[in-house]
Amino acid sequence: MDKDNALSAQEAIDDFRSALASGKKPVVVFVHPPKEITNSKVAGSVELFAQDGSLLHFVQIKNEGFASEHNYAPLGGFTPIAFSLLATKLKSSNYDSIILELSHSSAALDIILEVKKMLSEAGYCIIWGFTATSPSNFAAMHLVARVKDRGCLVCFGGSHATVSHEYAIKNCPQLDFIFVGDAENSFVAIMDLVVKGRGNLEEIEGITYRKNDGFHFASQIRVIGQELEFPDFEFLSYDKIPDIWGSERVFRIQGARGCKYRCSFCSQAIALQLSALEKLANYITFLCQKCDLKKINVFFEDATFTSDRQRTIDFCKKLSELKSSQGIYVSWGCQTRADCLDRVLIEKMSQSGCKYVYIGVEAMNSASLNLVRKSINYVGYASPMEKIENTLSALRENNVLVGCSIIVGLPTDNEESFGYTVSRLKHFGVHMIFMESVKLFPQTRLSKSVSDSQGYQDDQIVSKYYAKIENGSLNPEDKNCYLMREASSVENLYEIAQSVLLPEYEKVSTGLYVKSATPQILAYKNKMSYLAAKTV
Repeated sequence: MDKDNALSAQEAIDDFRSALASGKKPVVVFVHPPKEITNSKVAGSVELFAQDGSLLHFVQIKNEGFASEHNYAPLGGFTPIAFSLLATKLKSSNYDSIILELSHSSAALDIILEVKKMLSEAGYCIIWGFTATSPSNFAAMHLVARVKDRGCLVCFGGSHATVSHEYAIKNCPQLDFIFVGDAENSFVAIMDLVVKGRGNLEEIEGITYRKNDGFHFASQIRVIGQELEFPDFEFLSYDKIPDIWGSERVFRIQGARGCKYRCSFCSQAIALQLSALEKLANYITFLCQKCDLKKINVFFEDATFTSDRQRTIDFCKKLSELKSSQGIYVSWGCQTRADCLDRVLIEKMSQSGCKYVYIGVEAMNSASLNLVRKSINYVGYASPMEKIENTLSALRENNVLVGCSIIVGLPTDNEESFGYTVSRLKHFGVHMIFMESVKLFPQTRLSKSVSDSQGYQDDQIVSKYYAKIENGSLNPEDKNCYLMREASSVENLYEIAQSVLLPEYEKVSTGLYVKSATPQILAYKNKMSYLAAKTV
């Protein structure tokens, strides 16, 4: 299908309704794509139906490194929480859905075509629900092009879709609807419209689509003040984080969406949507009951979990109450900023069961922090770097494992300053060090500044993620990303990191080092090696 022959949203809806009129049943297939498409063959490896003929909640894929433990969990990845929540909302409105987890699949194309074939033969017409990050967007569009035909609908959502919706609807004729921002309410509204004929397309907020005479562009949706909801248990998958929790299962939970900070490399800056702490504690209790557990591992996906200090203290009290009143122990981790922690707070977090904290350090010099607008609040300290170091020291003293990310190749960095950053993280015993080359993602302040300085058109950086990006980087985290600097120009920085960290750290990949003393490091390395082999 080319752009000149692209269907309007109404024409696509009419085709879908014709399929329903022929006796077919609607089903939503949520697809989490990989970063790239490979040529492996896995014919006959897909299961969609339970013994009673009902749809499973997750597509089960044999020989793909998945583990079935109550729910169906992918090795090395996890189902996006947004999919789990969308499936929950659809279930409450009596719509069927199934989740197809392909983020670490070596045979994504063959699997999705097999799923399409099996559902068609079983009398279903499909609403495809794709998500993508910027690095996985090209692979997602490749899969979309292969599954799109008359009588199905293709929806696209997530972080990349939100920042590129105008470009995508104009240049990707296989897309019917693009969800901008949060999609729980608008997705159900689309289903009500196309399946039951309820409502009007023009009145549904948060969707971009084609009209007969042009396009309808949505604004980003975030209902301020609306409490964040939680997914039903059957739509959750478990993760494994071997170097933190060994072989135990880990639930990923989102207690808040959005971020109040404005880092120049990130596009998450949008108003916060919070869950009530009482509901959060009740949800953790609910998960324990469903799994018949008295100890549960939880990692919170909030962009900055401790941004509200008092809320974090109150949450720690809730966990202590769970332990004393119900005997439920929560071992938990989160991601946050160095200036959203202090010694008193860290002590309370540790006492309540906090085992791991991930911090985006980015750099340990003021020029680089200013460039990425990492505005560290260092009141009471001589510099932002002293505040960061104080936080790392407090975490170590309270036996909280720390993961830190740093950016490689910022123009404000040189060999000396970058080596200093790595050495300071090593000095404070940081457990995991994540390194990524500086990237230009669509609609971030960093990408806009580069566009302005180089005279790019508004959508020039966006367009790069709708084509294959070959950047030559040895770091797997840079795959399919548009780099600010040539990969060859920063290879020496990765070599400096290696010389600083070895042998005290294990090199898992070019961009990931883990402390050698960790009992589960071999399990972690085996996991990463397996994933690398599956995506060659």
